[in-house]
Amino acid sequence: MPPRHNPCENCRRHHVKCDNSSPRCARCEKFGRECIRINRRARFRHGSSSTVRYINETSKFTGTSTDPSARPSRVSNDSPRLTPSLSQSTSPDTDLKPSHTPWSQIGPREACLLRYFIEELARWFDICDPSNRFTSTIPQRARKCLTLRHAILAASARHFSTLPTSRQTATLSKYNMKHDITINEEAVLYYHNQCITDLRFSAAQPDSSMNENLLAAVVILRFYEELDNPFVTLPTETAARGLHVFIEAQAQTAFTLAPTSNPHTNGTLRQAVFWTGFRQEFHMAFSQQRPFRLPLSLSVTQGHLVWTPASDAAWTNRLLIIGARVIQYCFDDTFPGYGGVAGYHELLSLREKWVRSRPVSFSPVYVQKPRSGEPTFFPVIWYLDDCHIVAAQSLSLLDILFATYSPYIPRIGPTLHLEMENVNEKLRAAVLEICGIAVSNKQSAPALTTACIAVSICAERFVGCHELQRTLMDVIVDMGRELNYWPARVVRDRLEVVWGKLT
Repeated sequence: MPPRHNPCENCRRHHVKCDNSSPRCARCEKFGRECIRINRRARFRHGSSSTVRYINETSKFTGTSTDPSARPSRVSNDSPRLTPSLSQSTSPDTDLKPSHTPWSQIGPREACLLRYFIEELARWFDICDPSNRFTSTIPQRARKCLTLRHAILAASARHFSTLPTSRQTATLSKYNMKHDITINEEAVLYYHNQCITDLRFSAAQPDSSMNENLLAAVVILRFYEELDNPFVTLPTETAARGLHVFIEAQAQTAFTLAPTSNPHTNGTLRQAVFWTGFRQEFHMAFSQQRPFRLPLSLSVTQGHLVWTPASDAAWTNRLLIIGARVIQYCFDDTFPGYGGVAGYHELLSLREKWVRSRPVSFSPVYVQKPRSGEPTFFPVIWYLDDCHIVAAQSLSLLDILFATYSPYIPRIGPTLHLEMENVNEKLRAAVLEICGIAVSNKQSAPALTTACIAVSICAERFVGCHELQRTLMDVIVDMGRELNYWPARVVRDRLEVVWGKLT
């Protein structure tokens, strides 16, 4: 009888044929994975008079869970079912020994990418979450949810693969990893495609739309896609559609449970992930000058537009809801009050109420306006918390929209030129403030990306301002060098088209 075929766990999970090679199959060898096979057939020896006792070896296999969300499926993607061992005796010390068993089904490359995500990228998601769930909780969830793990690996591999060779080598040395680990475009596409496949399958399952892990996977995948495409063009729609499916299903819960009464409440994991996706959508809708694609019904969001005590993160989210409404006013012709005077004043009033009611903690700790004669155009503005930076820059983005889409700008007439120059002055001031905040708070990586958005969208307003152009171009160059932010090159090319080649 031919030997029984025993595919490895990686091939089994992805429903592909395993060549059963030893010690690693061809696919695991190709992608640098640990090739794990589990004997699923327990053999019993009949006729033994010895006492048979059960030994719980679950602790040897990290990631196994009896939680319903961790049952074997594409939605939960937990570790495989394990066959308990049988033995004649047990050791009383077995359960007392510390276990350092690593994650199952993860090789050195994936371990490196997981660590890189935690140390370098998670902070991009945690800027409005004091509990830092993308740094702590989300990676632990990836133990059991393969879809979430693939999203993390895709985003991490994309960013790592764009690092200069010297920085890649330095990072691997820091991790005490061999320098022959390859993290290239092939690896990036593999993890990205695996995550997309899992999400498409999961979206069709009736009970998956409320899965927090899948919502987190979509938000992380969208980070990958929004940064993998220049801001001046539409991104791929894969994550946008997926985000809409999962975030719309979970929006009602996230909005309802929002922390609006306790200033010390950080909210749930679902809320943290939801608001990260909401913030992503705000920036993407602004940069692409399009309507919001997430649910914004007044009945759901109105409860957030109150000025009662809440955490600073909740106050920032309140401002983002106002920002989403402003975007609808500017770009959605089905929005109530679209383009009208009454709608404009209502939104402007909400902005002013937020500014007057916000906690004093949102005030910068230090401000230094540009001094005459100094070779700088940026104000120095220091903040104590990342969510304060998000709020300050978001206010300036809203000022750009309020100035540009004011219903009081004449279409024709003798005052048109003067009014347009006033608008240009307001936009230039807003962009310089956004960039000043970013340059003054380089510890917040997303602040520089917001500056990139503002400069790119308002580039035409700086035509003829040669000194300002060079200063703004330096911000884009610094961002690409310090953050290795890959669309920076494309943004630079676009600015040179608008401004001409800078000398």
